[in-house]
Amino acid sequence: ELLGNAAKGIQTAVQAPDALCGQAILTAASLATQAHADVMIDGRIEPLSLWAVTIGESGERKSGVYTWALRAHHEYEKELVRAYQDEFKAYKIEASAYEAACKQVTGGKSVKASKTAIYHDLQDVGAEPEPPLIALILMQEPTLEGVHKQLIGGQPSIGLFSDDGAEFT
Repeated sequence: ELLGNAAKGIQTAVQAPDALCGQAILTAASLATQAHADVMIDGRIEPLSLWAVTIGESGERKSGVYTWALRAHHEYEKELVRAYQDEFKAYKIEASAYEAACKQVTGGKSVKASKTAIYHDLQDVGAEPEPPLIALILMQEPTLEGVHKQLIGGQPSIGLFSDDGAEFT
């Protein structure tokens, strides 16, 4: 009921085909949920992801439909970017402090300092700080390497929405 009404609302606003609006809402819902759960199929755990290809004639308002369907995702991404900026500043300070502490431990010791003493001093410094997750969740025209980088250092899920999927594929 929730997704169907959302698709009908987009259809009313944009005047695009029903199927196009329905698919856009399904893909948006998938992006909203895929980071939070997996599914079990025949004992196998699979990501809760959706692969969809939207095919439509020029002028069927595909871009307009996806603008509406992904509106909340764009807003959420803006929030992530604002938080990332603050987190990245804090990370840079922490990383600089970590690096300085490591140099002090390794550079401040005499040549005769034992490996064990340096090891314990480095343990006291602690683990290297982790950078914050990359804030992007929506990708439009990425390279394959860009997708890999995003999946390694970014949010737990991404949405690839391209006007020319064949170009990416």
